[in-house]
Amino acid sequence: MLDLVKENVKKPTEESSDANKVKFRDLELVAMTLMVQGIKDNLVPFIANIDHALEMYEALSKLFNIKNIGQVSSLKNELRTMKMTKEDYVETFFVKISI
Repeated sequence: MLDLVKENVKKPTEESSDANKVKFRDLELVAMTLMVQGIKDNLVPFIANIDHALEMYEALSKLFNIKNIGQVSSLKNELRTMKMTKEDYVETFFVKISI
């Protein structure tokens, strides 16, 4: 899937065989399905009307791209100082990280 969204798998041209076009579309549908299933429900509207995996990937990338150096430093520092306590389960610790 990553090859598809990183454009390592090229979109077939008009001259491509029907088999290549079908294979590409199947790959693209799998990639799109994985992206939709892999994100939280509140993010689905940002990609719901997009018809191509690469465009979905780019839309999601823009949502999470942080350009503010101060914010990046703050997030790194917060992550570095997080510690798992004896009462934490791995699942609850990961929830703390994702919040």
